[in-house]
Amino acid sequence: MNHVKIFIKILIFLIVILSLGACATTLRIEKVLDVETKKKLQISEVSVTADRSIFTNNPVLNSLRNAVLSQLNDIKAQGIPAFMEIMVTKVRIVTRGKRILIGAFGGSNVLDITATIKAKETKKILGVYEVKSKYNPSGSVECLAYCSDLLDPVGATTSRVAEELVNGIYQ
Repeated sequence: MNHVKIFIKILIFLIVILSLGACATTLRIEKVLDVETKKKLQISEVSVTADRSIFTNNPVLNSLRNAVLSQLNDIKAQGIPAFMEIMVTKVRIVTRGKRILIGAFGGSNVLDITATIKAKETKKILGVYEVKSKYNPSGSVECLAYCSDLLDPVGATTSRVAEELVNGIYQ
């Protein structure tokens, strides 16, 4: 009987450890915006394309574009006109059905992007940002706080990536 209790404790410990690493976003800045440009940067256009290995009609592309535009509208920056080109380099979204059936063991939603900000008139590259994200909404308490992760996995994942990107640009 003691072996069963020990086994259960080890199993619970492993589940807790796996859950703690279930949600992560990393922002890496390849080319940082200077402080003066950042204060006046007005990004009004966003285009989203995908790496050749990703299906181009993927709903993630349009959802990501809308999420980034929404985050940018909240900033209300005025000044230097710019546009953003986003390249989706990796995407994996676990469907609602799979998430409901097998929970955290369905895997993480993954969305990796590279965003290039260019001056509208000169097309000069002002900044380059890379976001790598991994979310498992049924894998941790933090992710479970977002019910939308389970109901709309594409929207929730793209919203989180957009928020991380825009916060990283204007921080």
